[in-house]
Amino acid sequence: MVILISTVLNPFCAMGQHFPGGGYQGGKYGHGGIENISGIPDVTYEAGGNCLTAHPNPFSKLSTILFTASVPGNIEIYVFDINNRRIKTLISPSNMPPGTYTVTWDGTDDRGNRVAPGVYLYKMTKSKTTITKKILFTGN
Repeated sequence: MVILISTVLNPFCAMGQHFPGGGYQGGKYGHGGIENISGIPDVTYEAGGNCLTAHPNPFSKLSTILFTASVPGNIEIYVFDINNRRIKTLISPSNMPPGTYTVTWDGTDDRGNRVAPGVYLYKMTKSKTTITKKILFTGN
């Protein structure tokens, strides 16, 4: 389920924070989270105001992925394993108006099977722009 939070761009993305109480600080996620281990930046800012972040990260049961779109257009969000194999479709191409949205991932693949604990990549594509971020699934 995709939920529209606001038609105003997310101030936490603009400030470089994820959510209140757990922000991006010095290359690590707040509260002892995950370090940048793959060379992919923890926080990505794209020209045009698109933003993508997940909370909690790391997670064991459910993570909420928050994303913004500054202009209308088709958005798709997928989860990939560390070998870049697509394992979960969170949003298939959907035309969305500008705003801030959330979608959740419960640590399962497209068949409903629980994935193995580890580092995964979640990617948002809008037009010709792709933002890729890491998420750690602990599976506990």
